[in-house]
Amino acid sequence: MQFTRPNGETMTPLITENLDLKFEDNIAYMSVSGQVTKESLHAGYEWFGEVAEANEDFNICVDMAKADFPDLSAVADQFRNISNVLRVAPTAEKCAILSDSVFVRNSAKVEGAVIPGLDLQTFKLDQAEPADKWLKGEPLLEQTVETLAAEPEGDDQTEASAGGAWDSLNLAKVDY
Repeated sequence: MQFTRPNGETMTPLITENLDLKFEDNIAYMSVSGQVTKESLHAGYEWFGEVAEANEDFNICVDMAKADFPDLSAVADQFRNISNVLRVAPTAEKCAILSDSVFVRNSAKVEGAVIPGLDLQTFKLDQAEPADKWLKGEPLLEQTVETLAAEPEGDDQTEASAGGAWDSLNLAKVDY
């Protein structure tokens, strides 16, 4: 399947053994599902270069599950490759990182802070829909003031949670 570039040319998705890239609705979707070879990584850099050349501004969505990697070292290596891709896509405005790895999400926040002009947000793997909405500039909250006013007060199930790494704190096992 091919996608049309703003200049009328088509943008062909790149599908390799562990790296899938596609361009839809002004978003470059990148899925990393294991160790990416140097050849695939080089093809990915070229693909992103073409996207950046053909699009004045676009957004990026990266999907990376820790189950696809044998250990934290492999996850860290592949995340370094992703951060290099983000650096070669200078016209990207927003980047959403989807991962079930606390390490990847935290590393992405640090990396995003040092890439000029890139607004980076992290999401858990099951938050693909909110990530997509954020990338498209759509509101993440769909409740109206009337809906909020109609909800009963004092509901014990509406307590706030600190979220993040504390939700999955397990002293017997280190989560990456």
